[in-house]
Amino acid sequence: MSLLYISQQILVYNGIAFLLFEGLAFSYGYDFANISSQWWKLRQILLTIAGTMPVTFTCLSTIDQYLITSSNASLRQMSQMKIAYQIIIPVII
Repeated sequence: MSLLYISQQILVYNGIAFLLFEGLAFSYGYDFANISSQWWKLRQILLTIAGTMPVTFTCLSTIDQYLITSSNASLRQMSQMKIAYQIIIPVII
C-alpha cells in the first residue's frame, strides 16, 4: 500500500465523516460551533490536519519513488520500511 493511496483514503474518509457529522447536526438543528468554543477550535484543527496530511503524504511518496528508482545504491538503501515508519510517525503527530 503506497503513501499516495493512504493519503487519498484519509482525505476521502475524513471528508465523508465530516459531512455526515455536520449534516446530522444541521438536520437536528444543532450548531456545535455556537454551543461550544472548544468544539469549534477542535473542528478547525481537525480540518487543517485533514487537509494537510494528504499533501504531506504525497510529497513523501514522491521522495520515496525518487529513492527507489535512483541509480545510486546508497539512495536506494534509504527507501526501507523501517525508515518510512520513522518518518511517518512524527509527521502524523
